[in-house]
Amino acid sequence: GASTQVKEVHANNAARLADATLHATLSPAQAEELKVFVRNWNKNKARYEDVAARTVMPAALIAALHWRESSGDFSTYLHQGDPLGKKAVHVPSDIPVFDVWEDAAVHALTMKAGLRDQLAIDGATKDAGKLATFSEYYNGLGYHNRGQASPYAFAGTSAYDKGKYVADGRFSATTRDQQLGTVVMLDAIDGVEQNLPATAPSGPTGWASLREGRTLSRGARGPLVVELQRRLGAAGFSAGSDGAFGPTVEKNVKAFQKARGLPVDGQVGAGTAAALDPAAGRGTTPAPAPAPTTPRATGGTTGGTTPRASVGPRTPGKR
Repeated sequence: GASTQVKEVHANNAARLADATLHATLSPAQAEELKVFVRNWNKNKARYEDVAARTVMPAALIAALHWRESSGDFSTYLHQGDPLGKKAVHVPSDIPVFDVWEDAAVHALTMKAGLRDQLAIDGATKDAGKLATFSEYYNGLGYHNRGQASPYAFAGTSAYDKGKYVADGRFSATTRDQQLGTVVMLDAIDGVEQNLPATAPSGPTGWASLREGRTLSRGARGPLVVELQRRLGAAGFSAGSDGAFGPTVEKNVKAFQKARGLPVDGQVGAGTAAALDPAAGRGTTPAPAPAPTTPRATGGTTGGTTPRASVGPRTPGKR
């Protein structure tokens, strides 16, 4: 289930959304920017869907995070908008060096796999409360700690007025965020479910359901199999990413089970699922997903109590 803090942040955001009018406070400049964002989505949807399949995340949310971080610039890290191919400077800076946007994006989102599971988010999620909460954690909890709506999620809606981190760790109570919030962007391209109960998920869902009695076996298909394939790949047992539990996946499950001293039956139940948790980067040092490029370092963590800087509509590639 979700942690106490995740439940609190989600409940706050769901309550804001219950009373919010989306697109209510868009400035003329933001309205124009929203049109550009939609065009970017239409042009690059396949790229976002590729990353979505590899991370069990909504493609639309990935596009919105990408726009917040770098105005949709594919030559930058999804983590914080710094240029690809160089050591990152902004938070999080302790990440591998990547040359390919998709590989960097998979790493950035894998760092938040635990949060995704707590919120029970998958590729089909449209719950605005969950998506806003993921967005807020992705940026950092500085706004939550001040008791106000995060513009990273809510700019352009009636839930946000002013107050902005103008640099890492530097807050201005009078500055209004001129960028688009992720909720407005998500609603523009994919629609969101806005007025849902303000209770964070607590029952076993997604990967957690495997540790609570569910079993995956040959013939299964869908996002949970994609997640299995990702975790197997992170453990060194490449099994593709097509979401189909076929002979190759079964073979690699058996190989993983044998290597870990588990009963070798080719099925993924509680024991195998638990053994795959560290392989998926659920420990203190997340492991990047397999990628054509060779990272030069190990990853760190994103977010925290201090949000990353967001300084108005960005020039692509600039922070």
